[in-house]
Amino acid sequence: MVSIKQIKTWYAVHKWTSLICSIFLLLMCITGLPLIFLQEINALPNEYHQPVPKLSSNNYPSRTDQMVAAIQKNYPDKKIHYVHFEDEKKGTIFGLIPSDAEGNHGSHTLIFNTSTAQVSEEVKPVARQGLDFLEGVKGLHYNLLAGAAGEFILAVMSLLFLVALLSGMVLYGPFSKMLPFGSIRKHGIPRHKWMDLHKLLGVVVLIWITVVTFTGILHTMRYPIYHLWSKPVIDAALLSYQGKPLPEKFISLQKVVSMVHRKLPGSRVDMIIYPGVLGNASPYHYYVWTQGKTPVTQHLYTPVLVDAATGQLTAVVERPWYASVVGLAYPLHLGNYGGLPLKILWALLDLLSIGMLASGIYGWLIREKKSTPLPVQEQPISMPQAPNSVRQIWGFPIGIGIVTTIGLVSSLVGTGIWHWISWGALTLPIVIAAWFGFGNWKGKR
Repeated sequence: MVSIKQIKTWYAVHKWTSLICSIFLLLMCITGLPLIFLQEINALPNEYHQPVPKLSSNNYPSRTDQMVAAIQKNYPDKKIHYVHFEDEKKGTIFGLIPSDAEGNHGSHTLIFNTSTAQVSEEVKPVARQGLDFLEGVKGLHYNLLAGAAGEFILAVMSLLFLVALLSGMVLYGPFSKMLPFGSIRKHGIPRHKWMDLHKLLGVVVLIWITVVTFTGILHTMRYPIYHLWSKPVIDAALLSYQGKPLPEKFISLQKVVSMVHRKLPGSRVDMIIYPGVLGNASPYHYYVWTQGKTPVTQHLYTPVLVDAATGQLTAVVERPWYASVVGLAYPLHLGNYGGLPLKILWALLDLLSIGMLASGIYGWLIREKKSTPLPVQEQPISMPQAPNSVRQIWGFPIGIGIVTTIGLVSSLVGTGIWHWISWGALTLPIVIAAWFGFGNWKGKR
């Protein structure tokens, strides 16, 4: 049993970690809302996405080499930076840059219809766009528009938030001993009502927001972790190329794709970066990103170096376990792995998290100037005489946590019925929040 002294200690930990990080986490939740639907937003017509006339011929075969030939014929002042292979519906995406550029300055994008090999869309060069609203939202969410320093600040704030969540769960038991689950006190001190709502929403979103916060921390570490495991292998593979003349002609993309699929039959090519441009330090190789074909392994990427002159496989950078963890962190942070229904549920859980953070901040702002509050049973308000049992206190939180975990995992392991399980499981905590929270907020306790 937690003593009053321990409660006061945990309360201090919860209060100060929450106060320090809450504004940052509130900003992350708010800016994260539109980013959940980033793919859908980007698909909307806008001034940067323009339909373009068909290139040269009306009968291009559905092959990468013909797409490249069309680009070279119609954009002679450009060179290809990368090609990204989406599925049949989304198309094949080519990034172009000026012929004298090595980075992505002045780049623009051509999107080919994969079935017809015709250009369906052209995105204006980034240099002409400036910082639009969505780019500003992404910058705030990723790094507070402050680069690596901003990422570090957000990582520290996220760690503090995890401590706040842990201390909040320690306090949940003693502060719920005399209250039925989901109770919201409407009488007495006004702060009680807001803190009861804060406690309820915290329990409902606990597992979800813990996973999203932890995977967000891992996401900020993705580049250092990637260099940790890939750079030594790539550097070793490039030793034999030192002093060699640069290739005068590159093999075709179609040969690169065919060779990688032949050598790595359990994978598919996701992206190919051309030699010597941003994202590929080797002027001798195509830098190929492959991914698996199963629902889980499609989120796990493996870099491959392909000799641009001979088409030989120079190196396959084997992925260590911690890189796999970081790979799975990305979909779990974005909620983009279970279709549009999962994204909608992700947004609703995000809104509940905003409510949890906002109610906690407001509850602190309207606090009375007095010592650390005692557990509910020690406060001078009318409560039931018999304390709740351990099952009554923790039954709902544990059940919600198990169901939420099932919802998070299901869409990762499969499609079809697994998606339906995921959607149903993640709907439950939202329904519970609405039933107990909003119902008790308006009703009488």
